[in-house]
Amino acid sequence: MENEILEILKGMQKNISLIQEDMSDLKEDMSGLKNEV
Repeated sequence: MENEILEILKGMQKNISLIQEDMSDLKEDMSGLKNEV
């Protein structure tokens, strides 16, 4: 049972880090757009 929970937590951590990367990419895109306006 504990192993299953650990696997789920590992998967969540991976998803969170991916989301954080996407967010930083979005911020870069947004700042780029501001500079163009």
